Amino acid sequence: PRASVAECSAEFVAETLASKLQTVDAKDIAVDASRLITQANAFVVPFRLRRNEEAASFVFKHVDISKVKYRNAEHRERTRRSYACECAFYALCPRVDEITGRVESGGDDVPGVLFAEGESSGDTFTIVAQDLGKSIPSQSLGMNAVDATDALEMLARFHAKWWRGLPDSPPLPPEFWPLGGYWTLDKRAADLDRIESHFEALCEAFRDDDPDGLVAACRIGELGRNLRRYAHALHRLTSSSSSETVVHGDFKAANIIRDVASGAIKMIDFQWCGLGSPARDLAYYFCTSASEEVLVEKERFIKVYHDELTKALRARGSPEAVAAADAFNLDTLKSFFVLHHIDYTRFTMGAMWGTVTPATLQQNANAHNQGMHKRSRWHLQRQMADASVTLTSYIEFHSKRASTPSLVSEVLGVCVALADEAGDIVRSVAAGGSLGQVKDKSGKQGGDNKAIDPQTQADRRAERLIVATLRSKFGDRVKILGEESLEGALTEVGSVNADGTIDEDDEAISVEVVNEAAELVKPIELHVPPSAEAKSDDVCVWVDPLDGTREYVEGPDHWSGVTVLMGISVGGVPVAGVIHQPFVDYDGRPSSDPTCRGRTLWGGYNMGVWSSPGRDVSLARRIPRLPVADPANLRVATTRSHPGPVIERAIDLLNPAEVVRAGGAGGKVALILDGRVDAWVFPQKGTKRWDTCAGEALLRAHHGGWLVSGTNGQSYDYSSEVQSSPGNVDGVMAASDPRLLSHFASRLGWY
Repeated sequence: PRASVAECSAEFVAETLASKLQTVDAKDIAVDASRLITQANAFVVPFRLRRNEEAASFVFKHVDISKVKYRNAEHRERTRRSYACECAFYALCPRVDEITGRVESGGDDVPGVLFAEGESSGDTFTIVAQDLGKSIPSQSLGMNAVDATDALEMLARFHAKWWRGLPDSPPLPPEFWPLGGYWTLDKRAADLDRIESHFEALCEAFRDDDPDGLVAACRIGELGRNLRRYAHALHRLTSSSSSETVVHGDFKAANIIRDVASGAIKMIDFQWCGLGSPARDLAYYFCTSASEEVLVEKERFIKVYHDELTKALRARGSPEAVAAADAFNLDTLKSFFVLHHIDYTRFTMGAMWGTVTPATLQQNANAHNQGMHKRSRWHLQRQMADASVTLTSYIEFHSKRASTPSLVSEVLGVCVALADEAGDIVRSVAAGGSLGQVKDKSGKQGGDNKAIDPQTQADRRAERLIVATLRSKFGDRVKILGEESLEGALTEVGSVNADGTIDEDDEAISVEVVNEAAELVKPIELHVPPSAEAKSDDVCVWVDPLDGTREYVEGPDHWSGVTVLMGISVGGVPVAGVIHQPFVDYDGRPSSDPTCRGRTLWGGYNMGVWSSPGRDVSLARRIPRLPVADPANLRVATTRSHPGPVIERAIDLLNPAEVVRAGGAGGKVALILDGRVDAWVFPQKGTKRWDTCAGEALLRAHHGGWLVSGTNGQSYDYSSEVQSSPGNVDGVMAASDPRLLSHFASRLGWY
């Protein structure tokens, strides 16, 4: 009975507050049970706390996720993590002094917090925050123009405050979502297979209730099929913005309150906050909360948001913040808004719209916690139509572009699949105990009597498979430049090696598997940079079938530096790449588990860098933006097996706080992308184009990183013209943070 629940809740609130706050006694607390909200695993109730003859109003929210059953372990973990995220956010909010009741400064967009408590791995979470009152913005038909303006301007200031990539960007708690928003594909992959059937059910439900013909037009435009086919590409596009902030993740009218005391609009409920493009919150707001009058003038209200965002970013004062405001111009915002609008429609189609009918819209008309697309036919059909038109236009536009982006997209997809195949070869050879070492390609040995440039059967077998597959699929449209063949060290299949062994003949990958892999990356997401357009007919794949062979030969203690590398260049410019690490787990940690499938880092120009566990590219997650590197506390990686005075001199000039000596070119780029070091320092000859093309492509794709000559800071040419002399004779310097380039130039005297 509600009375019993209210009584128990009031008792629990009083006991909890008295135990957590030293100055509070149960008699000082008055719970407003009439406003109690209960859910299966939580309750929320307002109360008043008397302090020095005055009373302050608060809201008590308590969650116990153990009280309900979940669909599966993944559902339970997602729920737990959402509340841990919310607690972590509120722990950063302005505090309410428990004695005076006053709120610290800085609470213009969120309520002040008395306390927020909950272990990230626990089951219970408690938040006590200011009660902003019962005054909520207009909701019955969506938020009106006045409330929408205030809400969007408040959201813009919130985004500016949490903008990423600036020297003073606040650090984020680990409990925040890597991608903010509850509808992102990494959280909702199970919905994918329902998209097309839900679309058909929706079209059928509104066959006779489609006065403007919008639903029929969506069916003709194959909206359901396109949303399913391009779902992963849309996910990568919406997750790879170079302009990022902390998004609210559930910015809808039900979570927007106008503070009774100040009249200011504020946000509540931060279970899904995390990194993302500002457009994610914006698109979600327009789909769920905007009235018809606001949607009709959507362009004007997007500009209202952008004007306030620009103003707030510039107000931060630093040159970097001003540059960020300039870079994220109105056209950029609009382009990302379109993508996020389509992506949210992908979610609603797969998760919500399968049961929407004219009758359910009428039933939900006054359900203010529901999105407008579940309450209004006009909103539903407008969202569908806008998504259909923009997605179709996007696909058609990119299909009419030059064929090079399409070709590179296909090559990248096949290379991602080949990375797994090559990784299997590398692991199986190691597990078999016979590396089949033939010779030291350098023709000499090191002082420790170890081969300087060894070759094993894994090198040969992996290259044969990679090269044969790419040539079979792409013919002479792509030039395949493999390390072993270019160095004249690739023997024929069936040849007897110097140690008497014969390399296994690996089974070719089926045409069906190759064709499916070629569909992984879509032309809408991977672009060719302008600097490569002039020679777009020169598409090369630089292959190092086993980078870090010396580490491979030396044994398991060094295998984390072993990689398979495939870098794609266009007109001499690296545009996409794949680094597969056969002996590390999904998080990049060395693994001795015999069932380990390794990890693949892959990506390209405009699409960012992604990490996927071996054999399961559907679980790919974006490599996040790294913190701004501090030149005064630089962490650098350099060689463990090819030391020299030139390297040590450069390290001395850079004066790093930490030097990590590691093997393999690909392994050191992985250390940068994982945030374990800031830069790679190797200013002497020893690497070749096949060692660096993939790494440079991924560093470029990761928010403007770089890889240049180690002696003058110039870029290397990766065109087919250099295949006869592919050495990086001036060494290599590389980093993910573009700001470090000028620091290196200054310290090393490049220019």
